[in-house]
Amino acid sequence: MILKLALEGWCMELNSENIRKIEEAIAACDRELRAMPGPTDESSGKFCHIMLVLVDAAKKNYRKLREALEVDDQIEMAWACRNLLEIAIFSRYVLISPDNADAFADDRLIDGLEIGIALKKLEQDARTARLSSPGGKQAEFPNSDEPFDADQVITDFTNQLDIAGVTRRKPLSMADLAKTVGLGDEYKAVNKISSKLVHPTAWSLFTAEVGSKRFPGATEIIFMCGALYTLMVYSDFLSHIRQQGLHH
Repeated sequence: MILKLALEGWCMELNSENIRKIEEAIAACDRELRAMPGPTDESSGKFCHIMLVLVDAAKKNYRKLREALEVDDQIEMAWACRNLLEIAIFSRYVLISPDNADAFADDRLIDGLEIGIALKKLEQDARTARLSSPGGKQAEFPNSDEPFDADQVITDFTNQLDIAGVTRRKPLSMADLAKTVGLGDEYKAVNKISSKLVHPTAWSLFTAEVGSKRFPGATEIIFMCGALYTLMVYSDFLSHIRQQGLHH
């Protein structure tokens, strides 16, 4: 029923009444999901945690999508829409199997490690650039009383990965996950649109002053897609829980 309403959204005119219907469906899904019995063991607790992380992210990004619609900001809308599709892809992927759910959860540690490594490189580059400039001195960074220790961050995440028995050092590929859950073509399209709108491409820079008038019809498409992806996250988890509870 919920997914049917979302799909019918493609045929809806983008007006306040139809947006209200979509948001009532999202709110109804959210109430039902949060009214479900809570976890009873470690396995269901892990599943519940992953589910809430994804559902809360979808809810937050839908708000961003809606706010962007109000001010006719296609750039922010495209960003939120892409985020919502990626959250929907993650949701479908983790529901396939416990191993997939574990792999998704493991990525938080891999991401942390990659951030630490990148920050260390960035800090080194910044200091090198400052020292190599005429009259340059050692770069000073904010909060020098609590200096950022990239090596410690890298060590901490490496230790956590070892303790968790995670040997991967690269996060899951979103493009591969999209193909796995049958959303590969959609991911390519949304990724292309959001990249052209969000990133400083030649086209976006030369047409920046035109704003949403560049593609006036895109607003409805981007919003409806984002709303659909939001409902997909809720619908997929609700369908699963109704059949299997908080377990795979």
